[in-house]
Amino acid sequence: MIVEDSLAAASSLLSKRELTPTTAGLLACIGVVEAFYRIQAVVPMRFGCIFDDETEVRHFLQERREEFHALLSQLKGMVEMGVRIMPRQENGNHSHHLLSGRSAAGADYLAVRRDHYAAVERETRNLEEVGRQIRTSLSELLAQSREEPGTPAQGGLFSVYFLIQRSSIDAFHSEISQIRPKLAREILVSGPWPPYNFVEPIQQMKNTPGSPPCKPQL
Repeated sequence: MIVEDSLAAASSLLSKRELTPTTAGLLACIGVVEAFYRIQAVVPMRFGCIFDDETEVRHFLQERREEFHALLSQLKGMVEMGVRIMPRQENGNHSHHLLSGRSAAGADYLAVRRDHYAAVERETRNLEEVGRQIRTSLSELLAQSREEPGTPAQGGLFSVYFLIQRSSIDAFHSEISQIRPKLAREILVSGPWPPYNFVEPIQQMKNTPGSPPCKPQL
């Protein structure tokens, strides 16, 4: 633990061999974040951030002291809950038709593509509407919420993240149980988590090879 003024940073000393990101390293990082989050407010840093030495860490804390204090004050007593909205199963069939359409005549293939993208657009609007319904139902519990549209690689899942008081977790689940039967989609609920999706980027730092830019968030 590196303490600078009223801030502290949890860090690990790594050998050159350990600088390459691994799944085990990611899980260890998550474990550290969650251990601290259970007892106090934390600002998660993106996995793969590195500093040359302790002096550089202290400088980072000094330079961004006001920003970190503001974030910690905002996140005190808060947790993140996640809701994933499942797309309709038929959405996957459009990709099949699109692929089979490549062997069709030009006009037919274009029609298949047009129908496919129109269906994707409709489904996106439907998922956004379900997300709106969930946010409206939970509005009295929310401090913040954020959306994350799914990519094809994620199967089109539409995610909504909620920042709520730790004391409101039971009420959150109760509201979800009441609204779930009214929704036109299956939903998956996760959490409570550290506030990974509710910290803003600070300053880009050096990264381990193959890692995204360093900033708060995992």
